Amino acid sequence: MARYTAAVEGVASGTAAKTLLQIVAGAQRCGVYGIRVSCKGTSSIAEPIRFRLVRQTTAGTTGGTASIGSVDSSGVTATATANITFSSTEPTSGDLLFTQEVHPQTGMAEYIPLGDEIVIPASGRLGLTVTAAATVNVTAQLYWREGQ
Repeated sequence: MARYTAAVEGVASGTAAKTLLQIVAGAQRCGVYGIRVSCKGTSSIAEPIRFRLVRQTTAGTTGGTASIGSVDSSGVTATATANITFSSTEPTSGDLLFTQEVHPQTGMAEYIPLGDEIVIPASGRLGLTVTAAATVNVTAQLYWREGQ
């Protein structure tokens, strides 16, 4: 199984739910096994930022794609795509699979044990969203395997 990662850096959060990164599976299922986020807040007393990993039932309007890197240098091209920069229309969120509140001056990483990965079915979508009480620049990264 080939392993991949995609990231988006320095995105302004905002007070409404905003998709940071959306993985769209290709012809193969994907298994997400890692989530990393970091925040560049300036206030030590600011409210936590909420990150959510959700299945998304629509594509939304994306302004670009993130580069996908091969974690294991397998040389196998990913069948999935990684969308970023959602402008006018956010994707529609479905099932909530993971949620975490993070202090706006910190970050977090979560690695899901082998066999318990969050599975994206072929042609399915999974989005990492952020909601904050005040706008904060955030960076997000997802790790996945293909051929689950």
